[in-house]
Amino acid sequence: MKSFIIFVLFVALLAAAYFTRPSQADFGRYITDQKATGQTNLLKAGWAQFQTDQFAQSCTFNDRLLWVNVQRNGKTVYTGAFGHWFNRATVAGDVNAARQKVESVQLGGK
Repeated sequence: MKSFIIFVLFVALLAAAYFTRPSQADFGRYITDQKATGQTNLLKAGWAQFQTDQFAQSCTFNDRLLWVNVQRNGKTVYTGAFGHWFNRATVAGDVNAARQKVESVQLGGK
């Protein structure tokens, strides 16, 4: 019975990932929101919109079954999963910072 419940939950997780993966239009809205945050000047907001449109058009979207990778110049810059976009550089920086913190704690404890 436990195995069946685990299997059902696993299938539900896969279905949630599949049905909530973001689209190319979602990426455009996400980038626009990130760039135009705090822009009160109409001209600056329009320029930010133009820049984000150009950026989105220069990207390649690789739609996987459960997530979406956004590549620019052959490098993956964003990953979309479960209705969210993740900046790969920011995530890598956070992981490295956490790794350094763990290593400093381990060295300090010896």
